[in-house]
Amino acid sequence: MQRSAQYFPFTQRICRDASAATRVQIIEMLWTVAYSDGALDPDEDALIRQVAGLIKVSDWERGAARKRALEKLEATTEPAGPALLHAPLTC
Repeated sequence: MQRSAQYFPFTQRICRDASAATRVQIIEMLWTVAYSDGALDPDEDALIRQVAGLIKVSDWERGAARKRALEKLEATTEPAGPALLHAPLTC
């Protein structure tokens, strides 16, 4: 809960100033960063879920953003790419 309070000023501004499409793009970028080392840490997953909720990105949009991020990473990486693409999706 304390983490949410720390993020609130930033997420409140994003909600106020960013379009829905931009908010989804932010979540997609977070997925890209989270998977950039070839693995998703449970804490990264939880953080993205929390931020998505705070900036009013739905679970469905968050999942679609994750899929797009994985597809882009798969297209740009060799050995870890296909393994990432087939990683189980959790919402």
